[in-house]
Amino acid sequence: MKYYNIIKEKRERKNYTTRELGEKVGVSGSYISMIENNKLTNPPSDEVLAKICLELSFTEEEKNNFYDLIDEEFLPKRVLEKIHKLKNKIQGKISTSFPNDNELQKELLALTVEEQKKVLKFIKEFIKK
Repeated sequence: MKYYNIIKEKRERKNYTTRELGEKVGVSGSYISMIENNKLTNPPSDEVLAKICLELSFTEEEKNNFYDLIDEEFLPKRVLEKIHKLKNKIQGKISTSFPNDNELQKELLALTVEEQKKVLKFIKEFIKK
């Protein structure tokens, strides 16, 4: 499924017209229509995407999947390959550091960047004691 299909599907489930969603997000209904019909050459701004996710009640998992789909749509293949390599490298280091603790890894990966920073700060303070 493509990112723009997800927007249309979730918008229709909420019974919003493109105009209504556009008003809630701060763009025109025709812009929402252009997104849903894959007529954009560049992705919508981060601000618009965040508002769409909020208005359409994306779960955290749906939002992560949604942004991955946007990246696949707009980022060059070589950039995506580098991202996947780095991601695998990082996951490898985490699992090497905590060989028997997949639960910790899953919990950390489920956090937002801001939450990860707080956890890291807590760990550093805890270790100092």
